[in-house]
Amino acid sequence: MEKDTGVSLDLHDKDRALDWLTALSPIWLMGIVYFRWWALFLPVVTAAGYLAASWLLGRLRVLEVSAPAACCTGLLIALCLPSTTPVWVGALAGMAAAGVTALPTLLRRRWADAPALLHPALVGYLMVRLIFPAETTAFTMPAMWATDAVSSATPLATLGEPLTAEGLPRLLMGVYPSAIGEGCVPVILLAALYLLLRRRLRLIAPAAMLGGVTLLSWMVWGNPLGGLLSGGVALGALLLADRAFVPASYGPQALTGLVAAAVTVVLRAVTGTDGTAVGVLLGCALSPFYPALLRYSRRAAIWLWTQIRRYAPVVWSWLLRLFGRHIPAAARRVAAWVREIFAKTENKC
Repeated sequence: MEKDTGVSLDLHDKDRALDWLTALSPIWLMGIVYFRWWALFLPVVTAAGYLAASWLLGRLRVLEVSAPAACCTGLLIALCLPSTTPVWVGALAGMAAAGVTALPTLLRRRWADAPALLHPALVGYLMVRLIFPAETTAFTMPAMWATDAVSSATPLATLGEPLTAEGLPRLLMGVYPSAIGEGCVPVILLAALYLLLRRRLRLIAPAAMLGGVTLLSWMVWGNPLGGLLSGGVALGALLLADRAFVPASYGPQALTGLVAAAVTVVLRAVTGTDGTAVGVLLGCALSPFYPALLRYSRRAAIWLWTQIRRYAPVVWSWLLRLFGRHIPAAARRVAAWVREIFAKTENKC
């Protein structure tokens, strides 16, 4: 069990929010370069919606949130949305995220140790994605490579195609229709490096997720790098690494990443849309059950090994007696039958 000494896991902590804002700033800047001024305006409106809802909840003594935390959540929601998203949808996503952020506060009034299982930014994004699918799925190419004003192409359009030497740099740099902040993988890695130095991340869960997505993408489409680099896998792994949303133990962390990877690939294969947000949320939501699952799995493995050691000598001796008694006699009968057939054939000739 890891210790979080010296690191705050409070979602409303200013230092934590400032660290995340510093890390997300290059991703936001790259989004502005790719998608122009709309990528600058949408996070501001989303954060304003989050602040308005949190102020109302604060008046009801349900939620008190700092301005950096509100800006961080609003920026994360906007980075998951395409640049064509209307501003009112972004504001609604921020309000929904504020409501989700208030849930741990309400739970802790009844259960003191209730964890923050669901990332509010991903929940807000998924809610507007489900309610307003037409407004949140019009992905566009970055401005310097765009040929049309709006493209409805999915970020997974090239997933089933073989990856070429020209396609790999395009995937790395986000030269395909995508959301504002999920395209440029090197910038996301830079943000992860900064947060790692600030001790805000855990590495086992995102490593398991990235490895699982790579393996399953190779099994389903034969394109492991395409499945790893396309869509929101890199940004989702960054959010999954947040210390506030993953377990402290190594085993549950690995299970969290594997569940997120499996859900992501299954939704991609079945629906044709990116299921990274759903995978990350489901992997974190099931984390309270992972210790019991690992405990029962360990007991089952010990019981199975005990049964194998107990009955293996008996089975082995039975097999030896079977082969020693019946197999030679059966072989002699088969040989006699074959000789009889050959003898009949020679007599006819």
